Amino acid sequence: MESIIRKHHAAIYRISLCVLFLMMLFLTRLETVRIAPVAVAVVLLLSVGLAVFRRARLLVLPFFLLCVSLIFCYDSFAVFIRYLWLLPVFLIALAVHIIRLSPKFLRGRSFYPLCAVALATVLSGAWVVTAAEYFSPVALYYTIGLGPGLVFLYWLFKNEMRERGENRELALDLAALSLTVTAVVLGYRLLHLRDAFALGSLSAVQWSNNAATMLLFSFPAVFALAKKHLAWLLAGGATVLATVLTGSRGGILFAPVLAICCLIWLWVTEEREHVIRRLWYRFFLFFVFACGVSVFLLIWGNWTKIDLRVTGDVRAKLFARSFSDFRESPLFGKGFAYQGNGDLYQSKQGGMNWFHMFFPQIIGAMGLCGIFAWGWQLFARARLSFACRKEPDFVFALCYFGLFLMSQVNPGEFCPVPYALNAVLFMAALENTGAETAALKYNEKERRRKEKKEKPQKRAEEERRAAPR
Repeated sequence: MESIIRKHHAAIYRISLCVLFLMMLFLTRLETVRIAPVAVAVVLLLSVGLAVFRRARLLVLPFFLLCVSLIFCYDSFAVFIRYLWLLPVFLIALAVHIIRLSPKFLRGRSFYPLCAVALATVLSGAWVVTAAEYFSPVALYYTIGLGPGLVFLYWLFKNEMRERGENRELALDLAALSLTVTAVVLGYRLLHLRDAFALGSLSAVQWSNNAATMLLFSFPAVFALAKKHLAWLLAGGATVLATVLTGSRGGILFAPVLAICCLIWLWVTEEREHVIRRLWYRFFLFFVFACGVSVFLLIWGNWTKIDLRVTGDVRAKLFARSFSDFRESPLFGKGFAYQGNGDLYQSKQGGMNWFHMFFPQIIGAMGLCGIFAWGWQLFARARLSFACRKEPDFVFALCYFGLFLMSQVNPGEFCPVPYALNAVLFMAALENTGAETAALKYNEKERRRKEKKEKPQKRAEEERRAAPR
């Protein structure tokens, strides 16, 4: 028994956390008033963990599960603002953790584009919003959280993930998160089986978009486990099904797309000697593609229920408003503190007036400065992902792609915690191991090419020196 625990202690730890989390959701009945005290206790435990542990590896999954629990607490600003006293406690614990971490100034390909985006975020809304609006607590949270805060987190993640094996543990935490959210969604749908097959009723779940977003940025990690055992493909299929059953239109649309990308990656990177595995990947790829076509036909047949212009969805109006805002403030945009779009979308207390779409948010809120900064960052992230396309760590590129897809129809990456945080985490993970391996290979090729080019010159120089005078 002791040997089993020592050998599988990490798996036992993850399973125990996920089971306790599911029990907590069942006992609290997804009610905010009951979830809030549990969330406070978890934050206190995370603070203690930061102060005690030199590495935050064991705290990643509890943080993910904490974020999942909060998606059920809709419009709960008044409940959680009472626990603001936790902020200084957490910051002190974080300061202690950083001191014990002995960080260095590490930077990779994502650093300078991220700094450019941070600068564009800070400058957004210049000469448009008033000082009172810009320095309001909510506006400062988004400005700092989407700007300098992400640069700080990038530096922290680069130092946290210096050791080998950190990426593997992170991928396993993402897989555990995905399977846990899958269990929540499937359990909820089983309890409401009567509504499970009606397209219109699926979107009635308030937390559907957040659940779909969390599944999209985590289920590639489940598919990646198929490299160890093909049975994980079935678990991956369950996560895709759960993403569709959330009822989120973004989840229904993008889950098959991301699943196909995962299967193509598994198929292409599998060794040619493993013929059976490659055949299985082809079979699942065909199956998921067929399911994706079925979903597309279902959406096409119910287009009047989905078309933003027909349904009167506010996104269609916000899309047009982003360009009019850009024409009025082309350089720095309207900013994240701007309240002029309140006639179209009024967020709940503690939120901002999002455009609810990735590119309109950049165009309307950040202007040309944001367009250039984000263009640079997206190019750098695409290049970084391509550099390690044959590495196991490419799974983090797929995770980011899932988050990026969902951000096209939801705030997504413009929510500092946890989505923008996760985007930076995925890029830091790519840089710290897989991408570095790819970069080392590239540097080695460059070194050999230079040696081959300089070899005749060196030989001629040696012959010249050896010639008698």
